[in-house]
Amino acid sequence: MADLKINSSDKMLIIQLAGIGDLVMASPTLRALRAKYPNAKIAFLSLARTKDMIRHCPYIDRVFTFEEKLSPGTIWRNLQAILKIRREHFDVAANLHNLYSSSGTAKMCFLLFLIKAKKTVGRNTNAKGAFYDVKVDDSMPLSKHQVECIMDVARALHCRADNYKLEVWAPKEEDIHVFDFIEKESGAKGRFTIGINLGGIRPSRRWPVENFAKVADVLSEKYNAQIVITGSKSEIKLAQDMQRMMRATPIISSGVFSLTQLVAFIRRCDLFISNDSGPMHIANALEKPLVAIIGPGYPQVRPYNKQNCIVLKKEVACSPCYKFDCKSLECLKSIKVNDVLEAVTKLLPLRG
Repeated sequence: MADLKINSSDKMLIIQLAGIGDLVMASPTLRALRAKYPNAKIAFLSLARTKDMIRHCPYIDRVFTFEEKLSPGTIWRNLQAILKIRREHFDVAANLHNLYSSSGTAKMCFLLFLIKAKKTVGRNTNAKGAFYDVKVDDSMPLSKHQVECIMDVARALHCRADNYKLEVWAPKEEDIHVFDFIEKESGAKGRFTIGINLGGIRPSRRWPVENFAKVADVLSEKYNAQIVITGSKSEIKLAQDMQRMMRATPIISSGVFSLTQLVAFIRRCDLFISNDSGPMHIANALEKPLVAIIGPGYPQVRPYNKQNCIVLKKEVACSPCYKFDCKSLECLKSIKVNDVLEAVTKLLPLRG
């Protein structure tokens, strides 16, 4: 790995064009960067869907965003963002994400060419990062977690990298909005609250909705709990399907909470049950009792914090994989309702 000289007042651009969970897993690296360079100007380039949280990060001075869904309007906004970044004349541009595909590698190479930072740093995933000035070894061993792989970039930037505590960021005023919503919908104050995240960007990582409904009914009765279904606007139908399958009456917050409001909601949960997704990592960072239902996902991106967390994963011949859709869902269907209920009892023994 080539040496990299950084001055305390340099301008840095940290790039992570990835999802919510990836941002959570990058939080120790952002903290390490600010600790090492308290006077540096540190900017962050993210996808628009994570902006609501990263803009509250105390380690970042400025946020740039890219849109994912391309149209004439979003392409124009992305070009404007590139021009703004280029005008900043960054001393260092560091990409935190791995280079897992050839198309993603080509896009990152082109982006860094357009940005024109003086030096570039990134993870040399399986020798794909030849275009970086400073290449961080990233052979993607299954035993090394993504949190630690991202922190290797901080090491390349001469940071002390020994604190892996995860963080999420949301202003306290979001708590008031969430409390008001839950109390209005439930008609009760201070009720035991269980959050269920039944969605996820990849359908291949979604446990069957009918299983979530069965689990929720048992827990609603056992703990006299209020069940709250979380998710995005695109997942409202999933939530409504689950609601129709239940005897109890859950609250649907899908499409209601912003990202920081979701953080505030999970902060008040007594238990969170989730598919492999961004909200899973938020709950893990908040050290909430968490049952994580993992289908085909790779070990590197499972919940990093083992405290108050039980990961349910069944090994099958075709797993792990990056499939977007899957007809069989063997890895997820192998996880039974009783597996989740037993995990909850282990996490909440005093109430079991």
